Amino acid sequence: YDFRHHTIIDTFEHIDPRMLGLQTAVMTAIGYRLAQADQAPGRRLSSAEVHDLLHRYKLDSLYEADYPGTKPY
Repeated sequence: YDFRHHTIIDTFEHIDPRMLGLQTAVMTAIGYRLAQADQAPGRRLSSAEVHDLLHRYKLDSLYEADYPGTKPY
């Protein structure tokens, strides 16, 4: 995670064991289903499609903030 996800007060005593268990179970089930799938869940987007999506949903600036100096397309 980067600066948007965690802060200095995110420490182990704040973990909710029940929610951690539920989230772990969900992610495990999703990972298993994806691994067992006959096909990938989606196709790889072209550079032009990535550019169009970022621009359409006004995410260009967020991408630049998270990955300065790089272009996804």
